Amino acid sequence: MISNASTAASAPEPNSRQRTVQSRLMSLLAMASTGMLLCCCIPMVVLNVIFGVTVENDPVKVHEIALKIVPIAIPIGFEGTESRFADNSLFRVKLAKFKHVEGRGKLVIGELRTRIMRIEDEYEFKNLQMLLNQISPGTRNLDVKERREAEILIEGNKVLIEVVDGTDIGSTTRIKQVAGAWSTSDSVVQFLLQVEEGFCTNEDINSLVRSLGVPVPKDAAPAVENQ
Repeated sequence: MISNASTAASAPEPNSRQRTVQSRLMSLLAMASTGMLLCCCIPMVVLNVIFGVTVENDPVKVHEIALKIVPIAIPIGFEGTESRFADNSLFRVKLAKFKHVEGRGKLVIGELRTRIMRIEDEYEFKNLQMLLNQISPGTRNLDVKERREAEILIEGNKVLIEVVDGTDIGSTTRIKQVAGAWSTSDSVVQFLLQVEEGFCTNEDINSLVRSLGVPVPKDAAPAVENQ
C-alpha cells in the first residue's frame, strides 16, 4: 500500500514535464510552420497568389490600410507606396509602406495574427518582422547618439515607443528613428520610421507618437506593461 501511494503521489511530475515539452514543441512547430508560410523562403508573389494577398500601390488605399492597423499620423513629406492585406483561415496580415517624397526616409507598419494555432507573441513578432523586411528592405543600422522613450496607453496597456537620434553606420548620415511594437487583444503590431535629419520635425514625430495612443502622465500610477 505504501508503494502504491508513493507511485500515485509522484505520477503528476512526469505529466507536468510532458506538458512542458509538448508546449515547447507546439511553439517550435508553430514558428516553423508559420515561418515556412510567410518568410522569405517563398517569393512574395507566390504568397500573394496562394493566400489571396491584396496588393495596393495607390497612396490613398495604402493610407487606409495603415489606419486599419492604428490611427497613425503620417509625417509630412511621406507618401504611401505599397500595402498588402490578407485575411484567411491561416492568418490575418496588414502591411503598409510609406516613403519620403525626396527619398529621405521610410515608414513601415504591420499587424499579424496567426490562426493555424495561437503562438507566443515572441514568435509572432519575429514573423511580422520578416514580412516588414520583405516589403521594405534596407533598414539602416545606426550608431545611436541619443535615445528616449515615450510611454503611451494602447488598449489599457503601457507601450514604450523608442525615439532615437543616430548616425547611419554605412554613410554617416544623421538619422531620426521612431519604433514600437505591442500586442493587441488578438494580434501583434510593429512600426518603424527612419528619416534623415532635417526632413522631419520634432513636432511631426511627437504627433506620430501621440496618434498611437494616450500619453502616460509622468506622475501616473504604473500601468500594465505590454511585452
